[in-house]
Amino acid sequence: MTDQKDIITFCNTGHLASIAWFGLSEVEGLKNVRLYDGSMSEWTIDANRPVVVQ
Repeated sequence: MTDQKDIITFCNTGHLASIAWFGLSEVEGLKNVRLYDGSMSEWTIDANRPVVVQ
């Protein structure tokens, strides 16, 4: 995995994203990893917030 693009970890309820953040940031040493401390449930309450599916 490269660290050329920003990585934002998240999960459905806001609990498990911290494990992904820790693994990528602290174990792998990637500097561009951020944690969204909310959740997809919280984010999608507002229909104006973007959700990209690939």
